[in-house]
Amino acid sequence: MYLLPEPAVARFFRELDRKQCYTLLNALSESLVEVSSQATTPESERLIHQPLRTSIMTKDQNMSLFMPTSNTTNTGIKIVTLSQALGLTAVINIFSPEGKLLGLLSATEVTAFRTALAVMTLFVRCNSLKKENIVIFGSGRQAEWHARLALLLVPDQVRSITLINRGRKRLEEMKDIIAELQSAYPDVTFTTLAKEDTPDYQEQLQATLAACNVIFSCTPSTEPNFPYSYLQPFKQRFISLIGSYKPHMKEIDTETLFSGGNQIYVDSKEACLEESGELIDAHVKEDQLIEIGELYGKLGKSEPIPVSDTHNVVFKCVGMGIMDLTIGKTLLDLGKEQGLGMEACHCTLNFHPDPLLLLLVYPYHAPSGLPTPAGLGQQKRPRVSEENRKRAVRACDGCRRVKEKCEGGVPCRRCLRYRRQCVFTHPDHAEKVARSSSISLLERNAGLSRQNLVDSERIRYMERILQHYVPNISFDIQSLRKTAEELKHRHRHSFTDASPSIRLDEEDFEDLAIDDEDYMVKALPDNTTQYSGEFSYLNLSMKIRQKIDEWMKTAAPEASTETDPFEERWRATQLQSGSSLVSASVTCLPPRFVADFLVQIFFKHAQTNNFYVEEDWIREKLNICYTNPSSLSSNDAGSVCSILMILAVGTQFAHMESAIPVNRPPADLSSMEDHHFSEDEVGLTFYQFASKLVPDILATVSIRSVQACLLIGTYLLPLDTSGLCYTYFGLALKMAIQNGMHRRYQGEGLSPRMIEVRNRVFWTAYTIEKRVSILHGRPVSLSDSDVDAAMPVDFPGLNPTGQVSNHTNMVTLITLTLKLGEVANEISALRKSRRGQQQDCVERLLNLRKNLVDWWATLPEETNCRDLNPSGPLFRSNVHLKLDYCLTRIFLGRPFLFSSMKILNATTPQAQPFKTPSGVSKNRSTLITDCVEAALEIINLCQLLRDESGLARASFTEFSSCRAALLVILAQSLTKRTERLREALEKGMVLIKIMSMGVGSARSAVSVIETLERAIRRLEDWSERQAPDNTGSMESAYDRFKNWEMLWKTGPMSPELVPFQEQYPAGRSSIPPVPVTPMTGTSGGNDPMEGDVAHTEITTLSDYSASHAASLPQMPRFGFDHFVSNFPQELDEFTAIPCFEPDAQQNLSSDINNPDTKWMQFTSD
Repeated sequence: MYLLPEPAVARFFRELDRKQCYTLLNALSESLVEVSSQATTPESERLIHQPLRTSIMTKDQNMSLFMPTSNTTNTGIKIVTLSQALGLTAVINIFSPEGKLLGLLSATEVTAFRTALAVMTLFVRCNSLKKENIVIFGSGRQAEWHARLALLLVPDQVRSITLINRGRKRLEEMKDIIAELQSAYPDVTFTTLAKEDTPDYQEQLQATLAACNVIFSCTPSTEPNFPYSYLQPFKQRFISLIGSYKPHMKEIDTETLFSGGNQIYVDSKEACLEESGELIDAHVKEDQLIEIGELYGKLGKSEPIPVSDTHNVVFKCVGMGIMDLTIGKTLLDLGKEQGLGMEACHCTLNFHPDPLLLLLVYPYHAPSGLPTPAGLGQQKRPRVSEENRKRAVRACDGCRRVKEKCEGGVPCRRCLRYRRQCVFTHPDHAEKVARSSSISLLERNAGLSRQNLVDSERIRYMERILQHYVPNISFDIQSLRKTAEELKHRHRHSFTDASPSIRLDEEDFEDLAIDDEDYMVKALPDNTTQYSGEFSYLNLSMKIRQKIDEWMKTAAPEASTETDPFEERWRATQLQSGSSLVSASVTCLPPRFVADFLVQIFFKHAQTNNFYVEEDWIREKLNICYTNPSSLSSNDAGSVCSILMILAVGTQFAHMESAIPVNRPPADLSSMEDHHFSEDEVGLTFYQFASKLVPDILATVSIRSVQACLLIGTYLLPLDTSGLCYTYFGLALKMAIQNGMHRRYQGEGLSPRMIEVRNRVFWTAYTIEKRVSILHGRPVSLSDSDVDAAMPVDFPGLNPTGQVSNHTNMVTLITLTLKLGEVANEISALRKSRRGQQQDCVERLLNLRKNLVDWWATLPEETNCRDLNPSGPLFRSNVHLKLDYCLTRIFLGRPFLFSSMKILNATTPQAQPFKTPSGVSKNRSTLITDCVEAALEIINLCQLLRDESGLARASFTEFSSCRAALLVILAQSLTKRTERLREALEKGMVLIKIMSMGVGSARSAVSVIETLERAIRRLEDWSERQAPDNTGSMESAYDRFKNWEMLWKTGPMSPELVPFQEQYPAGRSSIPPVPVTPMTGTSGGNDPMEGDVAHTEITTLSDYSASHAASLPQMPRFGFDHFVSNFPQELDEFTAIPCFEPDAQQNLSSDINNPDTKWMQFTSD
């Protein structure tokens, strides 16, 4: 048996030459290949076995961790012990297949070395990457070995190494190592950067990262070390991550993680997906990971890694037991060759505790004198006089740090040789603590700490406690992570005591006063609250006042503690109108029985999955309006406005209670356009009186003000969605923020009922405003990161009378809206991304779609959410929820409906084939297919509503989803015409005409869809008639005359619109084609739903217009080109992302401008 103690291991590693290092590197690579190759091999046939780790805790609180591994040739077990007396010790035992102990070696240095060497296996194979400027985050052994191995393996390529750490002290401890490396590599520049003593740290960090080619991250950080923006402009880099080893740890952000072109290299897919916080937060899937062992097996022993010029190389390593066995066995063999360590007899070990063995196990606690068994000589090792010692009584700091022999003297010979400062310091508490930092190193490999030993029991009790206090909590990782993030944002704490290495640097945060800053939500009279953000003027004033009070109590405790009163909140009461305006508004109220009917209609048909007001409160206020109107004041403006708007909204849904279906299509569909609902005038009267109260509502800014603006916006949803409605929802949200409703309330001044009302009203305002903003191409008013309000809970006292609680649906709609926001953000990123990054964005969209579908499948199927039984109590609410779900799927696929236009050029022989990135076409097809399927589902759902409870002409959910579905079907019909699409289109047109009855803005939108549908239908008819006759013969003069005649029937035409056409060759159409949707030059900025289509994009007339414009009497003044430019909104809603396929765009543009392009290309499959 051979023994390698800690000093021998450290010496061996530091004296490695390049050839020996490559020997170790190749051995480790072969082991990784073997591990990956056995992924699908049955357990009984595998050569490598890595059982689960196990641990014990003794009665004396000494913890030992056992990590066994076997590669069939050898078996090893690493034992890590954390004792109360000696701290951390670690040893690797290596056995023969028969169980014979071949050797023991200290594991502390091995662990740091083999992890860095695993990174180097990939690093040295990336031949195309420059390795000139290296940045290392960290200051421990891992950082040291990354620097040493990079210099040893690629010495001619490295020009500079920068070590970055949070604290300066740890960097100072590395100065001797840096001096040694500087002496060995004089051409390399070494610099350090500490956050704590660098005022312009962020600027220096950004400049350093911008210049670097390599980033080695070796810190157990809980926050990214740098943002992705610091790596801009793009420069190809090698990025490795070995510091984070638990789900809450995160060394880089998600954008940096995906900068490798959606490919992340890992040592173990399974381990990284379970332990890496970066991968968990980014929802990385297994197919996005490349296991380096598998890759090496395909490439061979030394083939370079192919790396795209537009991507980084990102490597995540969490460590495996086979690494310890491979390096340990190789180290034993090389140690024997070089005479390091010692050979020990098994029989001797049974009786003689050799000092070298004890030094191996306890490298930092070697005894000064060891007894020997009787009969074997002296009981005590004789003391050697100082003059005869070969080593100094006490080594200098430099020699001790690198575990070298120190020959004494000041300076000692070795320090003199390496030109470093030779100092002797007494071991103090700080040094002991610094030594214990190796705990975190081994903890990463072990995945276990003292607290983890009792995790199973502790988690079991914690779950029981949480289930008692939070009945609906879910214990899956995603839900727990979200809850933890909410707590983090609430308290603004980013520090965790997850590992000893983090605890060492707690002093770095002692001087930060940020932790003391917190927001304030103070309850005031009249249902008003005062919100003050973390760094507001008011918070600063109150903090100063608090410090003064503390000072007074300390300096003069006998003095009076009373302070002069001051007004914390100024209210501009002089801006309010007085009670006369409120009293005047009440005069428009209808008879009591009418008001009760409209209130009932509101809660039954209009509220669905949202919450606007408490029914009992609104009825109480309504009773005051009828019985004691003189008691109302300007402070009641919000309440009276809410009553009037509930009545106004009720008039919009009153037809739902008609015994005769008033919104069923009549025999003559054309008469629907003139249908008029007399109750609309009543609702308009209520609105006009309510709008006069808006100034007082804005002045009071209470929760009733929020409800009033929310109800006004709801009334305006079918009338002016993107105009006044959008404005009022913005007002509601701003006033909610002013009341602090977007933050979790922690005070005691509000009742539980009022707190729940606040939460529900805020989430209603937030979700509706967010949906309207996204679907109309507007920026949202409040980001998700600024919101930590509690989700609604099931509060029985707030349920409408006689109705089932809609709490589950309400929370589901909120979640669905947040998912829609994620999709919108990803689509926005896709629009801005470079061509090389678009495939990554598309794949992330696919992941979002998969998560959306999986989440929907988990929702309840009885009573709530997915229960579409017409006799169910929440039938209409559930259908609305399904419509919103389908609308989100449509939004996912909408950007790609026109991104590929090669089908339009299918009949053009000379057209060049379109080139798309690998995999993009398939991914895009998946999103488009699901988008179309969702559109068809929406049509069926609207039909189900019409057949059962009836369609509501004022429902934003029903109309907007049906409108989007029809537009998708029309867009799909341009390139793919099926009977299923045609039937859905016909059915949908009838349904949307029903919804638009009596609603002016809706009729306008429907007229656009009707015109587009009519155009596509006639285009189909024309292509069917012309297809058999298109033999390539020259068009006759008579045919050209008839074409002109059909155009002339649409009205007089300006001559400059139709340039004179020369004779075209045989088989050519006489009139150039017109693109149905403009693909380039689209204006509109960031408003994809409502941008203007550039008029210059459509400058010619098509045969389609010539053949069919006669049946458009409502458009007497212009042809099809002017028709398109008159309806920019609907067409621009489905404009492809301009930068997605530039090659396709150029080809399409050239075809449009080419008068010889066949007109039939726009209709052929």
